[in-house]
Parts: sequence; structure tokens; C-alpha cells
Amino acid sequence: MDPDTGAVTTRHFGYTVVTAPPSGASGAGVEAREVETIGVRIADGFALGYARERRLAVPGDCRLVFVVRDPAQMAWATARAAELQERGELCVALEP
Repeated sequence: MDPDTGAVTTRHFGYTVVTAPPSGASGAGVEAREVETIGVRIADGFALGYARERRLAVPGDCRLVFVVRDPAQMAWATARAAELQERGELCVALEP
């Protein structure tokens, strides 16, 4: 992580797959993704072979975040937290 900007840079060399939920699947402002690499991954350390990295970026104004595994769980979490959603304090992200 760059201490000045907070930016995170990861370098992947080899066979790399990036997976992200369909557009609109996560709540507004929430970004989820998964990166799998067979080869070399350089970030905070060095990985040779298989590496799997999951990232979830959530806006700072979220008060409660549900991370769900499928659309059915997303519907349940959204229904249970309708009041928070109306106030804009809820983010729901579909795990990649």
C-alpha cells in the first residue's frame, strides 16, 4: 500500500483470473472482486504457485455491511435491514 495515497498495487505474472459480481449486484459504492493466479504474485509479499486474493472495498459512511454468498442471502439481508437501507447506511455485497 502506498502510504501517501492508500493505493494498493498487486502484480500478477502467469495465468490470472479476475472475478467480480454482475454490475449492480453489490450495493452502491461497494466493490467486490477475487483474483486467482497460477504463477507469481507480488504484493505485500511474494507468492509462487497458486494465490487467491479477495477484496471488498466499502465506502467509509457505511454503518453495517453484510457479506453474502448468493442472491438469496442478499435478498434476506436487504429485507432484514430495510430501515438502515432507507437511511443510506447499509451496503450489501455479493461475494465473487
